[in-house]
Amino acid sequence: MEIRELSPSFFISTQLTKESILLAKKAGFTHIVCNRPAQESSPEEKPDIIQNAAEGANLVFQYIPFDPSSLTTKGLLNLGNNDSHKVLAYCTSGTRSAVMWAFEMAGEIPTKVILSQIESVGISISHLETQLENLATKRISEG
Repeated sequence: MEIRELSPSFFISTQLTKESILLAKKAGFTHIVCNRPAQESSPEEKPDIIQNAAEGANLVFQYIPFDPSSLTTKGLLNLGNNDSHKVLAYCTSGTRSAVMWAFEMAGEIPTKVILSQIESVGISISHLETQLENLATKRISEG
């Protein structure tokens, strides 16, 4: 488990294990979000295994698998900058979770800030700048 902070309330991680759930709980996380499709996970890392461990530790668990080849804004996290939650989203490397956060934050914070924050944790999604900017513009115009 390698945890990286994108905002004070939203963190990303590499693949979690049922053992790492207790560490997440001790670190103050209230929500666990799995962005890794079940078919990519080994038997001991399947979302239902992690979900059982999370719920056993009284953490909220959400399974929002993300396939980058079919990027849409459906199923966004709706937890991005909520100060009442401390969210840990995970996938294989953290990149998918970072992309999900970026699309959720589009229009709330400037695109350049989103890209910079994600780059500061070692992930580059600069190839999505135009899509993020378009979504931000749409959200702002819709009010």
